Amino acid sequence: MLADLFSAHLDEQCALDRTNVRSPGFRSEDFIEAMLNPKLNKFFAAWNGDRMIGFVRLGILYGDGLVPLDEKVDRLRGSYLRRFPVAILKRAQNSIGGVINRLERRGSPFSLLLPQTIGYIADMYVVKEFRRQGAGRKLVEQAMIWFRQMEVSAVELNVLYLNEAGRAFWKSLGFKDRRILARKDIGRQSS
Repeated sequence: MLADLFSAHLDEQCALDRTNVRSPGFRSEDFIEAMLNPKLNKFFAAWNGDRMIGFVRLGILYGDGLVPLDEKVDRLRGSYLRRFPVAILKRAQNSIGGVINRLERRGSPFSLLLPQTIGYIADMYVVKEFRRQGAGRKLVEQAMIWFRQMEVSAVELNVLYLNEAGRAFWKSLGFKDRRILARKDIGRQSS
């Protein structure tokens, strides 16, 4: 069921951006089986009766990588900043409580020393006939509840530029453009 929705999601993405092509041996069933590993992903599904009509796949980014979800999120664990000054900051954080959190929220220069824990919406899909009926919003609401429980500082996602409906959906939920990825296909060089 989930693999079928994921396959439809990929078909839709490939149709929007012809440079996205599935490798010949790719099987959605195998991918979903691997992604259902709760250590790296969290899934929520939308249902209409006994039919799954949508899903969202979530992860948590810490610094430059994914954080295993089965462990409590710790801002300093696994960081490339795990050097002497950061170890001292960690001890100070334990003793002075919420001071670092307050400084981070205020956007002080001190916040640059600590990597952020960021929620990541990896994939989201709702069957076409159920779009614009609230299923996507409910999936995102569940995702936001979970992200708050995981104490992330922000949530990020990627949406194809050509996906105008998707861009409008995310904008309606308060997501703002943060980065623009520019791409120019130049083909392969002949040898």
